[in-house]
Amino acid sequence: MDNLDNINEQKLMNLLGMAQKAGKVISGDFVVTKELSDERKCKIKLLIVAGDATTETLKKMQGYYKYCSEFYKTYKECGG
Repeated sequence: MDNLDNINEQKLMNLLGMAQKAGKVISGDFVVTKELSDERKCKIKLLIVAGDATTETLKKMQGYYKYCSEFYKTYKECGG
């Protein structure tokens, strides 16, 4: 089971990498908050918050739970 989890985790990281290269991923507190602030223009479908995000960042993102997904990787592991 643990090996399967590692394979699925690697697939997810690969998909995120491809999406990043295709220009479909935005990152950074300021950029994401700005995009989320206008719901009519917002194109965000999924919000991933790194497992090591600060309390302040988590509070900012609290209002956007319809997009939010838990993610246990750290910022550096996500390529930041």
